[in-house]
Amino acid sequence: MEPISKKEIRTKVEESVAQALEKLEIAKVSKKTKKVVKATSVKLTSAIKRELKKIQKKAKKAKKLENVKPKKSVKAKGKKSEEVVVAEEAKMAS
Repeated sequence: MEPISKKEIRTKVEESVAQALEKLEIAKVSKKTKKVVKATSVKLTSAIKRELKKIQKKAKKAKKLENVKPKKSVKAKGKKSEEVVVAEEAKMAS
Protein backbone atom coordinates (compact mmCIF):
# COMPACT_ATOMS: atom_id res chain seq x y z
CA MET A 1 0.00 0.00 0.00
CA GLU A 2 1.54 3.25 -1.05
CA PRO A 3 1.19 6.34 1.17
CA ILE A 4 -1.49 8.91 0.36
CA SER A 5 -1.38 12.56 1.34
CA LYS A 6 -3.91 14.38 3.48
CA LYS A 7 -4.67 16.74 0.62
CA GLU A 8 -5.62 13.85 -1.68
CA ILE A 9 -7.86 12.34 0.99
CA ARG A 10 -9.49 15.70 1.71
CA THR A 11 -10.28 16.40 -1.95
CA LYS A 12 -11.85 12.95 -2.36
CA VAL A 13 -13.94 13.41 0.78
CA GLU A 14 -15.12 16.84 -0.39
CA GLU A 15 -16.01 15.43 -3.82
CA SER A 16 -17.98 12.59 -2.22
CA VAL A 17 -19.91 14.95 0.02
CA ALA A 18 -20.64 17.24 -2.94
CA GLN A 19 -22.00 14.27 -4.90
CA ALA A 20 -24.15 13.26 -1.93
CA LEU A 21 -25.60 16.78 -1.73
CA GLU A 22 -26.38 16.69 -5.46
CA LYS A 23 -28.21 13.37 -5.04
CA LEU A 24 -30.29 14.94 -2.28
CA GLU A 25 -31.36 17.46 -4.93
CA ILE A 26 -30.57 20.53 -2.90
CA ALA A 27 -31.17 23.36 -5.34
CA LYS A 28 -28.44 25.70 -4.20
CA VAL A 29 -25.59 24.99 -1.81
CA SER A 30 -24.98 27.98 0.42
CA LYS A 31 -21.63 29.34 1.63
CA LYS A 32 -22.39 28.10 5.11
CA THR A 33 -22.97 24.58 3.83
CA LYS A 34 -19.70 24.67 1.90
CA LYS A 35 -17.90 25.88 5.02
CA VAL A 36 -19.37 23.06 7.11
CA VAL A 37 -18.44 20.51 4.43
CA LYS A 38 -14.88 21.79 4.36
CA ALA A 39 -14.55 21.72 8.16
CA THR A 40 -15.92 18.20 8.45
CA SER A 41 -13.78 16.95 5.59
CA VAL A 42 -10.66 18.28 7.35
CA LYS A 43 -11.59 16.44 10.57
CA LEU A 44 -12.47 13.25 8.72
CA THR A 45 -9.27 13.43 6.72
CA SER A 46 -7.09 13.66 9.81
CA ALA A 47 -8.87 10.64 11.33
CA ILE A 48 -8.46 8.63 8.13
CA LYS A 49 -4.80 9.59 7.89
CA ARG A 50 -4.15 8.39 11.47
CA GLU A 51 -5.80 5.05 10.73
CA LEU A 52 -3.84 4.63 7.49
CA LYS A 53 -0.62 5.39 9.33
CA LYS A 54 -1.38 2.65 11.87
CA ILE A 55 -2.16 0.15 9.10
CA GLN A 56 1.01 1.01 7.19
CA LYS A 57 3.09 0.73 10.37
CA LYS A 58 1.68 -2.74 11.09
CA ALA A 59 2.29 -3.84 7.50
CA LYS A 60 5.86 -2.56 7.61
CA LYS A 61 6.48 -4.39 10.90
CA ALA A 62 5.01 -7.62 9.54
CA LYS A 63 7.15 -7.36 6.41
CA LYS A 64 10.23 -6.77 8.53
CA LEU A 65 9.48 -9.84 10.67
CA GLU A 66 9.11 -12.00 7.55
CA ASN A 67 12.55 -11.00 6.31
CA VAL A 68 14.32 -11.77 9.60
CA LYS A 69 16.10 -15.11 9.59
CA PRO A 70 15.84 -17.24 12.72
CA LYS A 71 18.95 -17.28 14.88
CA LYS A 72 21.03 -20.42 15.01
CA SER A 73 21.11 -22.07 18.40
CA VAL A 74 24.49 -21.96 20.03
CA LYS A 75 25.55 -24.92 22.11
CA ALA A 76 27.02 -24.04 25.47
CA LYS A 77 30.53 -25.17 26.20
CA GLY A 78 31.19 -27.38 29.18
CA LYS A 79 30.87 -30.89 30.46
CA LYS A 80 27.25 -30.77 31.54
CA SER A 81 25.96 -29.31 28.31
CA GLU A 82 27.83 -31.88 26.23
CA GLU A 83 26.29 -34.67 28.29
CA VAL A 84 22.80 -33.22 27.80
CA VAL A 85 23.32 -32.92 24.04
CA VAL A 86 24.60 -36.48 23.83
CA ALA A 87 21.64 -37.72 25.91
CA GLU A 88 19.18 -35.86 23.65
CA GLU A 89 20.80 -37.30 20.53
CA ALA A 90 20.56 -40.81 22.02
CA LYS A 91 16.84 -40.30 22.70
CA MET A 92 16.31 -39.13 19.13
CA ALA A 93 18.18 -42.12 17.70
CA SER A 94 16.04 -44.57 19.69
